[in-house]
Amino acid sequence: MYNSPGMPGPTKKPKQISAIQYSAAASRNGGPGKLIALHRGRNFGAGSVILFLLGCLVMLGLLAYGVWSGYYAYRVSGPEAAAPASRAWLAAAGLIFACLLIWSFGWIRRRRQFAAIYENGLHLRAGFFRTGFWQWSELAGISSAAIQEQFLHLPLRTTYHAALFPSRGKKVHLHGSLQDMPGLISRIKYNMYPHLLPSLSEAYQTGSWVTFGPLAIQRRGMYIGKRRATSNGQPTPGGKTIPWEQVERINIQAGYLEVTPTGQRVQRLLISDIPNLELLLELIHQGAQV
Repeated sequence: MYNSPGMPGPTKKPKQISAIQYSAAASRNGGPGKLIALHRGRNFGAGSVILFLLGCLVMLGLLAYGVWSGYYAYRVSGPEAAAPASRAWLAAAGLIFACLLIWSFGWIRRRRQFAAIYENGLHLRAGFFRTGFWQWSELAGISSAAIQEQFLHLPLRTTYHAALFPSRGKKVHLHGSLQDMPGLISRIKYNMYPHLLPSLSEAYQTGSWVTFGPLAIQRRGMYIGKRRATSNGQPTPGGKTIPWEQVERINIQAGYLEVTPTGQRVQRLLISDIPNLELLLELIHQGAQV
């Protein structure tokens, strides 16, 4: 059985939060079960709050100066001079107000997001009103990547990107603004992979193509292409099939899965485009021994 790397250890049971309401789907198969972990949207840091307050002060200062300029021009030169004297200052104040409004909108949106890990499934709110609950067996995959931001070759913060692939419906993005993204991704994989590995392993062992986003594998080789390979039958045209005996090396480097065929250039695929990367590597290890 596959064990997800970085699997979180035992966690304390968080307090039940009344703001979280189960969707109608959560009642299927006995409900969601026990709450294991709750990941809410992160708060903005102290630096962001200070910038917001400074923005408010600058906006009020520009507004006050614009009103005073208009009033002074009105007293000195008459009504015709009031509007031109204050227009630029009021426009600048309005622009800053619009930026602060957008910032506030983003803060409210971030605070409303959450991902709740339950014994039987995942409850997710990705925006203001978009919520969903999936049993673990209703999820077909997850892709994830960690990106190290740099400035002049100096490491800055690490950002995380992840996406869920339900068995039915569209891909769902997990926002990096959620708390403890590495722990959230690990918990999802830990609960979801045991439902996926048996069927994927059976398909692989019987010679069927098993698809992982932009590539597919079977016992005789792998298929890499811009167009997705089919899971039953032959791959779609436009890609490249590489027998296992012609694969020299498969490794992960700088956010890419690198496949090195014998005597050919390295094929590089973004890790963030490959769902269930760990299961892909597990099947390759079981069958091809690359």
